[in-house]
Amino acid sequence: MIPCPLPIRFLSLVYADKQQRDLAVAESERVIVLDPNNADSYAYQAEALIIAGRPEEAVRRVEQAMRLNPRYPSFYLNELGLAYLLTGRYAEAVATLKEAISRSPNLLAAYANLARSYWMQWVSQLSPDSQTLALAFEATQRVIALNESSPWGHAILGYVYLWQK
Repeated sequence: MIPCPLPIRFLSLVYADKQQRDLAVAESERVIVLDPNNADSYAYQAEALIIAGRPEEAVRRVEQAMRLNPRYPSFYLNELGLAYLLTGRYAEAVATLKEAISRSPNLLAAYANLARSYWMQWVSQLSPDSQTLALAFEATQRVIALNESSPWGHAILGYVYLWQK
């Protein structure tokens, strides 16, 4: 019998929370070794790789998860969008996160990552388009609407306000 990957995933997240990133990635790898055909295991490892500061590898792991499970859940798209964001692929992040939101309209993390993607896309432009910043503002408002006490929403909102000035 193959062990359930969920407890090992939580162990990986505990290590990540304690800033023991190498152990977090190692535990996520252990899940894959135990069940190499479990698509969720690859998505969970992508999460650990993102936390460990290795978003390029996370992209490959989420893509592997999507190949193994063509009917993947929206959280795969959120992880992929975040990995794109962290690698500076902002347009791909926006498109991917929009798809995640279309599948799961209340996925708070996807709105937060979408707002960050728009904001970073705007910041990185040589000639900033105010519409991009407005889209970041809209996504941030949705984060706050979903969870009024979200630190993500308020932090991103603060950055958007600063850049609007």
